[in-house]
Amino acid sequence: MSPGSSDPAVRIARAERVERLLLRLGWVVVIAGVVAIAAEVVAMAMGHDDPLDGVVVIGGVVLGLVLAGAVALGAAVNVGLNLERLRRDMARDPRD
Repeated sequence: MSPGSSDPAVRIARAERVERLLLRLGWVVVIAGVVAIAAEVVAMAMGHDDPLDGVVVIGGVVLGLVLAGAVALGAAVNVGLNLERLRRDMARDPRD
């Protein structure tokens, strides 16, 4: 499977793998962010971190979580939409 392959079946298989990978990456980012927020809350509760510093850390984690998760999940949706368009175009043109 070369990157420039024009075989529609190869392109569809590659797009399906990329979509699944991006969805998993998005969920991994969300889970990692939630774990980081929970760890910071525990650290604040145990007195290891100042509450003001903890709020700043949690705010940064939330911003990073939203940005990275949205990018990965949005990219997966984009790949999925293009994959459906490719399938629809192939069904319309039986020569491929």
